[in-house]
Amino acid sequence: MVLRGYFTKSASKTLTPSIRVSLIAILVALSVSSNYALVWIPNVKFMDLLVFVAGLIAGPLDGAIVGALSWIVYGFLNPYGWVPTILIATALAETIYGILGGF
Repeated sequence: MVLRGYFTKSASKTLTPSIRVSLIAILVALSVSSNYALVWIPNVKFMDLLVFVAGLIAGPLDGAIVGALSWIVYGFLNPYGWVPTILIATALAETIYGILGGF
């Protein structure tokens, strides 16, 4: 992979704080908007892929942050409604994709 050679496992340490925050915000916005765009197609979503890519690019901590924030935003504004226990469970489960992407 081209990105893997450029962004090493310590990429989150080499990125400046403003670039890290911008990268997290952009990836959260992309994952949430892609989920809304595909909400009418059952079982098709790119959120998990984008969270995994966030972990791959920026490291496991940033991937976990992107995963948790993506589900918190999507869960509160979900067109099908939200349940607090499901929101917490899915937000924590989504962090696994970001963490695994960073390793």
